[in-house]
Amino acid sequence: MNKENYQSANRNNKNKKRSERAVLGRQKATVQMKLALKEIDKINQSKKKARKIGSTGIHSYNQMRHATSASRNFIAFVHDRYGINQMQSFTINHYAAYIDDMQKRALSDGHIRNVETALSQLQKGFNARQARLRYRQVVFIPKKRLVAYKAPQVQNRSYTDEEYEQILKNATEGARGGIELMREMGLRVREAANVRVEQFTKKGDSYFLEVKRGEGAGITKGGRFRYIPVSERFTQRLEQMLQGKDGKDPLIKMTSDSLRSAVRDACKKVGVKQNGRGTHGFRHRYARERADQLMTDLEWKMMKRVLENMSGGKLANYSIFTDADQKVFADMKKKMDLIHSEIGHGKNRYHLAMVYLKEDNEDART
Repeated sequence: MNKENYQSANRNNKNKKRSERAVLGRQKATVQMKLALKEIDKINQSKKKARKIGSTGIHSYNQMRHATSASRNFIAFVHDRYGINQMQSFTINHYAAYIDDMQKRALSDGHIRNVETALSQLQKGFNARQARLRYRQVVFIPKKRLVAYKAPQVQNRSYTDEEYEQILKNATEGARGGIELMREMGLRVREAANVRVEQFTKKGDSYFLEVKRGEGAGITKGGRFRYIPVSERFTQRLEQMLQGKDGKDPLIKMTSDSLRSAVRDACKKVGVKQNGRGTHGFRHRYARERADQLMTDLEWKMMKRVLENMSGGKLANYSIFTDADQKVFADMKKKMDLIHSEIGHGKNRYHLAMVYLKEDNEDART
């Protein structure tokens, strides 16, 4: 670029910023919200790489939908109660009043914490845009959450094999394939509805589901990489499901909402109480079965020690000192990480093991 072109481009950039700054003072909060979230839109970009350069944002469509919905509700609350319709006038007092209002409406702590996460993204995006346009930073979200984290109540949320068979038998024909994918491969309901034929590959006599990096958008959570072995038990059924379909075809022809409804209807039909398990109960069954398949008795005992540590607010490896214990701990952790990877989570997620693997009855493996 020659000097004249460089100066022209620089002038255009400055003029664009002046124009954006002039408009900013007149924009309504709903418009500012859309621009703020757009500022940190990182969908289809690697979250891991973004962390390394300190440039994280919103990395999934689901996260964007939730941030947009939570932000709209917050903006409407501030406008209705205080008559304020520009985000540069928002304060921590407005935010605290909104959290208090949700608590008075008896919304769960978990839901409110999710709203707090979404609104922190709104502030982050708004201030990123403010910084780019050389405006002052606006703080309406405190650094510390107003709703404290509470360790999840341990509950075995997996369906029993008998319940699974009953649900499968009484579900509609179109839903059965999705239910089997959730149970046999640990897929989320949206993943089961959207996974494509081409993402199943055969190596020797075995099949694998492989969602490659950069190809998971709209399928896996956050578009993440996924690699799951297909069990010998499920191989023949999978081959039936693959027959006659093109590579780009979804493996099942049903939306995630329709699949949820089909599971709910089948449960009602046979008298299986979901008790908050929903479609996730199939993933829980998969995770527990994989732990039984992969872990030795010593590793299961170590897992129990680790989860007892976590329940008591201690570090996962608390009181694990001897060389023998540390080796069992390391082997157990590798298998725990593998299971979490198969169900679409990262490493070192001990709090997830509390949810997926901790037993809540006396009949647990010891």
